[in-house]
Amino acid sequence: MNNWIIIIDERRAGGMLDAARRLGGQVVAAVVGPRALAENMAKLGFERVLCFEPAEGMPAEAYAAQVADAAKAAGPKLVLASDAPISRMLLGAVAAKLNAALMTDSPWRLRSALIRKIWAQ
Repeated sequence: MNNWIIIIDERRAGGMLDAARRLGGQVVAAVVGPRALAENMAKLGFERVLCFEPAEGMPAEAYAAQVADAAKAAGPKLVLASDAPISRMLLGAVAAKLNAALMTDSPWRLRSALIRKIWAQ
């Protein structure tokens, strides 16, 4: 089983990678951005990097369907993204395609409790 992280920039990539690794399995970076960003994610230590490189002048959001289709084909057990608006939009498209629950930012105490519950399972 694998875990996915949707990447649109380098912000929080290392922390999300560490969190996903704790769950076991392969960690995949689904990079929606320039090839250089995908190459940086490969150097960061992701086991696999998928690159959805937008055409010039095309916003990252335009690739939501392609990212969601790829996620559905792979069947990840967890998909993470940063709290950037574009990341959240892409994550929503993936959740809809996977018919999965979507957890958004919450107060730290609640988030901490949810993380402890997830790790305990």
